[in-house]
Amino acid sequence: MRLASAIYALMNSPSDSNTPAELLMKTKLFLQTMEISSLSHFLPNQDIQTLRRIISDLRYQQSYNGKCMIVSSFFIIMLKKIIEEVLVLFAKIISLYLLNSTNCDRLLVIALEQLIHLMLFGDEICLAILSLCDISSTPNETLRLLLRALSILCGLYKASLRLIFLGGLETIINIMFTAPIPCAVEAAGVFAQLTNPNHNFITFNSSLFITVETICYCHSNCFQLIKFKNYNRNLEIIDESLTSESLLLSMVALANITSQKKPVVDSLYRHNGIKRIVNALQRPDCKTVFVLEQVIIFSLAYAIIAQNAIPLLLSALTETDAVYSHYCQQIQHKAAICINALASKGIGLKALYEKNGYMVISKLLRMECIQRTSVAVICSNIKVMMEKKYQLESAV
Repeated sequence: MRLASAIYALMNSPSDSNTPAELLMKTKLFLQTMEISSLSHFLPNQDIQTLRRIISDLRYQQSYNGKCMIVSSFFIIMLKKIIEEVLVLFAKIISLYLLNSTNCDRLLVIALEQLIHLMLFGDEICLAILSLCDISSTPNETLRLLLRALSILCGLYKASLRLIFLGGLETIINIMFTAPIPCAVEAAGVFAQLTNPNHNFITFNSSLFITVETICYCHSNCFQLIKFKNYNRNLEIIDESLTSESLLLSMVALANITSQKKPVVDSLYRHNGIKRIVNALQRPDCKTVFVLEQVIIFSLAYAIIAQNAIPLLLSALTETDAVYSHYCQQIQHKAAICINALASKGIGLKALYEKNGYMVISKLLRMECIQRTSVAVICSNIKVMMEKKYQLESAV
């Protein structure tokens, strides 16, 4: 795989006078390695011999004419074809091993690392790996790692579509509801990839819907309605999350649903979703800027008031992180917009005032890093609204 990576890098990088010679050298070494390996009986011998003849002809032309070699597109196509066939063989071997391994096997981590390495070779290899997946008898610890790998795979457009076409969404939802929490968390990560509203893989409309109460999947004339006894599973995962990573995966999955379907937002409110998320953020090692952003994304005005999320929202205005400073600026802006929406309603302005919102915003506006930003403009407007309403009342 190291040789294959080097060859792919040469084929995809800008070419110079040395590139063709280096490409031929690495290709020749790759073919020699494959021919002496145990995989040689499974490789297309005719294609390999064709490639060898092309290499021989190119070297002869160089020595005869003394000119730089020019690698043809046919050579590149043949080389890619052979490499992909070799990598698919690797994928089959690793997939077979994973089906028969246990979580105590010392080679398991190495095999999964190699599987992830294979995914980086492109869509076609990912699709081949996806077609080999079978997790029905896989131990839970291995299932977690496979789901993590599948989540990476679903970052590719073709792989996500292929998974949905194969009925993978139903499988992922089934794992979310029936597997232990650690596996359900990883399944939520895959679900979050498939339901990313920016990709439009899945649209929650009248014929295809998923709710927080049952997370049931329905599509007329295509799939049967799947119902589960485990209500509020995504919220259960949030309740059980002990790390920021697991909390983030389940919250992104939930946020993707709420961004498309209002009944889910109402259900989230009825089941104290925001309150449970706020409680989760108070656990050690659970609050990060990425998790905090998901709370802001929900933007549930009345739920934020009723379920005591205003202090968390106000704290987002001053969120800082040395590594993700630019990301924190985005969070501050989103929090300011959400608070401004709250302040535009009488009940929201009152709730902000009662939670010391005026003091927090006044302190924020005195910070040099905030001045002359969009956050400062929005917060100044909120401060003016509070002063108009409450300074007069307090003076009476």
